[in-house]
Amino acid sequence: MQVITLRDHQPLEFIANNENKKMTTLTEWLEYNKLYTDGRGLTYLDFPKHFVWYSNSKTWCPRQRQGQGSIGRFAHVHPNAVELFYLRMLLCHQKGCQPFEGIKTVNNRLYSTFCGACEALGLLGDDKEWDIALMEACFSCTPSELRSLFVQLLIFYEVLDPRRLWIKHWRRMYDDIPRTTSKSLRISDLHINDPELEQ
Repeated sequence: MQVITLRDHQPLEFIANNENKKMTTLTEWLEYNKLYTDGRGLTYLDFPKHFVWYSNSKTWCPRQRQGQGSIGRFAHVHPNAVELFYLRMLLCHQKGCQPFEGIKTVNNRLYSTFCGACEALGLLGDDKEWDIALMEACFSCTPSELRSLFVQLLIFYEVLDPRRLWIKHWRRMYDDIPRTTSKSLRISDLHINDPELEQ
């Protein structure tokens, strides 16, 4: 499921069989862990803090100056992309995976789904996954999109304690409300207090 770019004149078979295109930061993290032991105590998310990715050679190499690593960042994955969402969650918790199947292996048991592996790790069942999804969405979503995500979580997923989740995240969902309300009521500099905003 990697995004690739190609030119109109390039045959699809050539692109599909190009080994260089198949080498990504994720596949090469797995490969590095197969060959070397020094990164096996790290998750995929933490790996860039100690290793540098060289895109021209498609390899990870240990950082020369330890402690000066970059922060690993993932693109936001909406919970509707179910297995991809759980894969992303596992990459934040599983350490030193070597084959791809190692990502969904917990206590030497290979689970058939990423969701099953998340459940075995205890990442599901107490709203942790929804808390993480909302926190991560805050970096790339508008307040309106956050409200929509919150509603989708309530409707389509098993949120155990919606009130607790609401109390933790509602302040990130209201930034556009004073401006929109001020505009619709034609009142400049409208002040809305916290209880009104929450409502």
